[in-house]
Amino acid sequence: MTCCSDTFEILPASEIAHDFSAIRRESIRRALVAAGDDPSLAEAAFGAFFAARHELEFYPEVAHALQRLASKFPLMALSNGNAVIGRTSLGHLFSGAISAREFGIGKPDPRIFHEACRMLGCKPAQVLHVGDDLELDVLAARDAGLHTFWLRREGCEPVEDVRYRDLATVSCLKALADRLGCS
Repeated sequence: MTCCSDTFEILPASEIAHDFSAIRRESIRRALVAAGDDPSLAEAAFGAFFAARHELEFYPEVAHALQRLASKFPLMALSNGNAVIGRTSLGHLFSGAISAREFGIGKPDPRIFHEACRMLGCKPAQVLHVGDDLELDVLAARDAGLHTFWLRREGCEPVEDVRYRDLATVSCLKALADRLGCS
């Protein structure tokens, strides 16, 4: 399908749902077209966004906690997002990464969790997945056979649903490193 010019093709949502980069590029293109601007500017605009995307400011405890965790366990980044862990200041602490964009499937699909396990050389029951999203991380990883911790930072809304009260939770990565005996 073409919109407003022969060079601006709108991609079907089903083809890019797992790819935040494609979604952002497409959103920028659509905004440019809607504003009457040249949609070819979208790539440069996305490039500026993507560079800034990797200039992260971590919570104060994250760097030290990840160092502690990485000294005892291989860490794998598993993301539906488009950040490249290797481009961040803490990327060296991770033994690998899987993005939904590259894998072609995102969380909560169990295949992305199983691929992480395969890359780690572990069975799902040997892997701990820590995530902040109840549905996409915690419940999906648990359903895929992994152990889970739900990262719920201080100030998160209390969980009213009794089905979720028994989930293992931590308030920060330092607390996780402490609970796992990482020095």
